Amino acid sequence: MLDPWNELEHERPDGMTLTEYVGKALREFKAFAHRYEAHVIVVAHPAKLRRDPEGRYPIPSLYDISDSAHWYKRPMWV
Repeated sequence: MLDPWNELEHERPDGMTLTEYVGKALREFKAFAHRYEAHVIVVAHPAKLRRDPEGRYPIPSLYDISDSAHWYKRPMWV
């Protein structure tokens, strides 16, 4: 279990976008899980949510996790 994602030391190569980096990391986690028949959990918290005009917070989705839409587009269900 990696908890939380933003506390890991990340070394993104020069020229690689954050979206590319997150996508690559998720592919590597998935490959690790397959190779070692392991269950991998990455805890990534949503960005700070803003209240709506009525003072309520919205229900966060995977798109609310900062850095990349890959958190939504690349679920690691295997």
